[in-house]
Amino acid sequence: MKAGDNGFGESELVEEISRNMQEALSYEEEVEMMLEANDMPKTVTNIIAAHQVMYGENGIYGMIRNIKNNQKFYVPYLITCIITVAMYYIIGSIAGNSALESMRGAESLIMILKVGTVVVGIFSVIFLFYTNSFLMKRRKKELGLYNMLGMEKRHIAKVLFWETIYLAVIALVAGILSGVLLYKGILLLLYKIL
Repeated sequence: MKAGDNGFGESELVEEISRNMQEALSYEEEVEMMLEANDMPKTVTNIIAAHQVMYGENGIYGMIRNIKNNQKFYVPYLITCIITVAMYYIIGSIAGNSALESMRGAESLIMILKVGTVVVGIFSVIFLFYTNSFLMKRRKKELGLYNMLGMEKRHIAKVLFWETIYLAVIALVAGILSGVLLYKGILLLLYKIL
């Protein structure tokens, strides 16, 4: 045994921490009462939510609670994702609309819109990567705390992956719906101009 070694190997330590967290989560009624009374710090609720997502115990509920606790970071990110999806949908739909072919200057308009679709797509990818990295920098302390409490990087990555998938589904659905609604208005406006 090495100096400072307490007899636990890394896997035993992870199991012990996991067992302790599961034991703590077994007092779910007390935790829920504390959450309802707002007596629990947000960091603790984030850790509990991450654990629930990681181990599948009320996974979606834990993920939603984690996103709610970080809503000051997630709401602007979600809004930008929705706007980006709607903008891409509108430009792509107008470029692919067959009714534009009968308009004056249709060839140049369709070419400009197709180039615009590519430009918006490239801009969207760059912009979304930038906002996502900004979001991760803001959550650096929380993720570090998860790591210090024994969550492995792959578990933290799993939690972040599922949060990102959840937000992406929301952004796609809301963006496409708003894009469909705005597309009709912009198409009518385009018909009036041309």
